[in-house]
Formats: sequence, C-alpha cells, structure tokens
Amino acid sequence: DLLPAMSIGTLVLPEFSQNDRLVELSLLAKEKSIPVRYVKAGDRLCHNIQILGPSGPSEKSNDESIVMTVDFANKRWLFMGDNEQMVGTKADVYLLGHHGSKTSTNAENLALIDPKIGIISVGRNNYGLPSRDVLSLVSGLTLYRTDQDGSIIYSVLWNRFFTTKEYRQLLYGEWAN
Repeated sequence: DLLPAMSIGTLVLPEFSQNDRLVELSLLAKEKSIPVRYVKAGDRLCHNIQILGPSGPSEKSNDESIVMTVDFANKRWLFMGDNEQMVGTKADVYLLGHHGSKTSTNAENLALIDPKIGIISVGRNNYGLPSRDVLSLVSGLTLYRTDQDGSIIYSVLWNRFFTTKEYRQLLYGEWAN
C-alpha cells in the first residue's frame, strides 16, 4: 500500500526470502524503477546500520525478517521485526520482536541485550500479544507500547522519547488532545 504512495529511494528486503508477498513487492518496486537491495546477516546498509539477520533461508517466514542494529544519537537500537530468532547483542533501545511474542524474547537473550528502553509495536489482536511472560521480563525497562501510547517519537533535540500525546502537548500546550 505504501510503495505507490511514497517516494522511496531504495527498498531493502531480506536476501533469503521466498515469501510471495515480498517477491510481489520487489516486482512492483522494479516496475516503478525503485532499486531493491537484498541483505543478510553481516551486511551493512551504511556506516551505522548493521544487519544481523536473516542468516539464511527459514521454514518460518517470520525468521526471514530483517534484524538490525542502528547506532544513532549516542544509542544502539536493536530492531527485530517479526524475527523469532534470538539475537544476543548489546543495545540501549530494543524494539521487541514479533509484537512482544514469547517466541521472540526470553530472559537469557534479554540479559545479553541489556536494554534500558523497550518498545513493543502492537495493536489489537487475537493472539494475546504482547505476551504476559514477555511483559513480566521487561518490567524493569522503560517500556513503550503502541497499543497504549500511540506512536513513539524520539527527539534528538530533547534526547528523549515521547508518546504522541506528550509530543502534541509539548508542541501545542493545552490545545493538544
């Protein structure tokens, strides 16, 4: 839906995926003359973006999601996508995998990541996500959830995170709803 509506410089897709939707997406991008870059574990998108996964083909399409670290604003950010493979790398900010599913976060992996801030991108669903077990694991973190907080905004200017409501109040004061 976004590809025709946005200006896209390069579309980045996992190298190993045979997912029909991603194949269709790459064909649509080529039709629109949008370059497609295929990535795998060990690749770099630029000096501050390291690809950690996928490391190869998988029977589970979720495990073909791109996993990456981004060094930005004096923080290391770990983005898991829907990937359910455990990735033990240090990060300050951890976007939990697969909407907070218990198949994507466990105590051992969380200890290796050692984040200060957790973000769960999740909406209403019939799967019970985020998992209560995962919420218990990340209870010691500053936690943001899109189902409760709306969009999560990081401001480099103020070196902090805002929920949509907080950001509107900052910008518009009492007029923000």
